Amino acid sequence: MFPHCIGIDLDNTLGHYRDGTEGLFTILRNNGISDEIARKCYKRVRDEGGYSPEKLINEIAVNVPVLVPCPILCEQLYRFLETSFVWYEDARAAFTLWQTQDIPMCVITAGDERYQLRKVNQLGIHCDTVIVVPHVNEKAKTTRFLHSYYRGFIVIIDDK
Repeated sequence: MFPHCIGIDLDNTLGHYRDGTEGLFTILRNNGISDEIARKCYKRVRDEGGYSPEKLINEIAVNVPVLVPCPILCEQLYRFLETSFVWYEDARAAFTLWQTQDIPMCVITAGDERYQLRKVNQLGIHCDTVIVVPHVNEKAKTTRFLHSYYRGFIVIIDDK
């Protein structure tokens, strides 16, 4: 029995940062921002609607003066995404296989919409739908929506 839809999480399920988020904190540290401030601001931004370089820089600027010009720091953080966010190889193989089965594929992810869509594009994911919710706890609503939309058996894959 094939599912009517497969919904799959993006972060830590399809893809991941090659070295976790440590590269992000290294960039901030190299630009004069302490680990304590960087981690506190990252957590706040991530928990309040999702990380993006712009949101993180704005949050840091509220706490400490940012020595490097914001566009340069933002560019460095986006470069980190481009060089570090990669597929899990087994996830890529499974995703590709499922696509050949004519099963609708939906990427479900939580965070800042623009940044999450950028990560989907970074991996070159081609799917039927990408749904971005602001908080992880809102993914359950998406599952219910997919179940009612596809009217039947669906599979949800998530690292949580």
